[in-house]
This record gives sequence, C-alpha cells and structure tokens, in this order.
Amino acid sequence: MKCLNLGAGEKIKKSTENEEWINLDIRKLEGIDIICDLSKEKIPLEDNSIDYILANDILEHFTPKELVEILSECNRILKEGGKIEIKTPDLEKIILAYPNVIDSYELDRKIFGERDYPQNQHKIGFTKESLMFYLSICGFKILNIKPGTLADWSNMICYAEKPNLDRWVKLQIESYSEIKRSKDILTTPRAKIAIDLIKKYNPQKILDIGCQDGWLERELRKENYTNPIVGLDLPEVIKNYDYSDIQNFKVIGKNIEEGIPKEQKYDCICCFEILEHLIHPYKILKQIREIIEENGILLITTPNGKEGMKHTTHFNWYDARRMQILLKLTGFRLDEIYPIPEILFAVARPC
Repeated sequence: MKCLNLGAGEKIKKSTENEEWINLDIRKLEGIDIICDLSKEKIPLEDNSIDYILANDILEHFTPKELVEILSECNRILKEGGKIEIKTPDLEKIILAYPNVIDSYELDRKIFGERDYPQNQHKIGFTKESLMFYLSICGFKILNIKPGTLADWSNMICYAEKPNLDRWVKLQIESYSEIKRSKDILTTPRAKIAIDLIKKYNPQKILDIGCQDGWLERELRKENYTNPIVGLDLPEVIKNYDYSDIQNFKVIGKNIEEGIPKEQKYDCICCFEILEHLIHPYKILKQIREIIEENGILLITTPNGKEGMKHTTHFNWYDARRMQILLKLTGFRLDEIYPIPEILFAVARPC
C-alpha cells in the first residue's frame, strides 16, 4: 500500500513491509522525501497512484482557496476507493472551552497556531460541518468524523474516501426513470424564471449542462430564440431522445465528471438540477469558469438545504451560503437568488 504523509514535519512515517510511506513537507527536514510548497505547487505524484493520505495538523495552515486546491490535488493522486485521514482543530470545541477550560492565551494559540515560523500559523478554522463541506465539494465521501483523544480534546479526526466514479454514474443512470420529463418541468417556477432570464439577456451561445430531453431548447424556440445552443448530458441519457426537431441545436454525450469540452466559449451556461449530483463540483465549476465569457451568466438550480440529500443520487447539498462560498472559490460572484419553495435558483457571473 502506497501512502503519503502530507505536511509530515518531524513526524516522519517509516515504510513497512505492507506500507510504503512518502513524507512531504515545505521544509527540508530529516526524513522528508518531497519538499513542496502546497500553497503554490501541485503535489508531484501521478494521478491515481496513492492508496492512503495522512493529513495531520496541516489543512488549517492554508487559506480557503489554497485548501480546496490542495484537497483537489489529494483527490487527483488518490486511487478510487483510496482514503484520506485528517486531524485538525475543532473550532467549535475550542470556543466552547473558553473561559472555563482554557484561558485567553491558550484560546489564541489553538485558533491561530504557534506562529514560531512563517508557515506555522492557522489561516482557516473548521467546524465539523465546514470540514465536511470542503471535502465534499472536492470529491470526497465522508466516512466518519470523531473527536480527538482526551489528551487531544481540541482536535477532530475525519476519514473520507475517493468514490468510484463508474459506480456513481451507474447509480445516476439506474435512477434516470425517476427524472421528470419536460411536461412536468415546464410547470415549475424555475422553468419560467430560466426562460425569462434567457429572453432578458439574449445570449449569443448557450451551453445547457444536463439537457435531458431538450425541454429548455424547445421552449426557447417557441419564444423565437434562434441563437446556437449546445446540450450536454450522459450518453445513456441522450440516446433516449430525438432532438432533430430542435433547430440550431447540437447535443454532446459526455460524463462531465471526466471534463467539460473546451472547444468554444459561451455567454450563458445552464446547470439545472446538476450540481447536487456531482462528485467534484469544485473542479467542474472551475472548468465552467474557463469556458464562460467574461460578461456571461451562469444559471444554477439545486434543491435548497439538507433535505436535498434524501435522494440517493445526490452527492452534495447547498443552501445560499454554501452556494456563495463555492461560487467565490471557483471565480464567480453570486448576483441573485430567486425565492422558490424547496429550490435554490442562483444567478452568477464571472469575477
């Protein structure tokens, strides 16, 4: 089993008969195999090459933007089914411990770090929920979060894994029969808002991610919208439909988890009921940012709040705050949220 000790410091892990350990740190210390500044550099290891990552007392030393890049790198180098173990301060526990358990000096140290050298300071604080959120948008399935030992009471330990993409896509396809068809969708408030917004902004080229049976395209044609539209959905989905009646419409069969086509740019990108199904939404939204025009508009709908996780094919859940954070991390600003019962309709622009 090939393992990575991320931010090893002086706590070097030695290889055994069953475990080959690679120790990585920013400092050139005894026993360090790879010197790497994770805030600026990618982890110099191959895709899908590591079985286990140990990340003790390291993630809190980065900004949120650096953090999601590092977690995405961890996801990249892990094999499917590979696991990551994280130990980090539990901000909620630390705050609740003051002033009865710890004094102001200890509170400061636990929140902001030792600060005895430049890299040894904390730049982010985690609660259980926020740690789960950052891991989930970077492609990890949470297995367990538990408190630290009695002597290590202010920390929490989290175990997560990189899911199997093929199994997840198979689950999406198997549940496809439950997807509402256009007759049902067109009666919803989100459909009316989407059509009205596209008519208002009159984009020159639209990318519809998760186009399903082409309900959006057909409705836009009824409204005399004639500009090009590209639809994108799983090959197993689009093979069920005939789109030949939709003028100036190109449909592409592709699993976007494997990457979004980058041959052209769009000034409107629609992601209706897509984000919650994605294993790695941070990566996908970063790719969307690359293909959207600087004055473009991104339209997103997703179930609002934790109730959305009741569906077996939903990997993540979002509310307005989570959506705002994810968009900011991927280069978008949240312009507007439309109040629809049980649905979060977000309008975002590149920033």
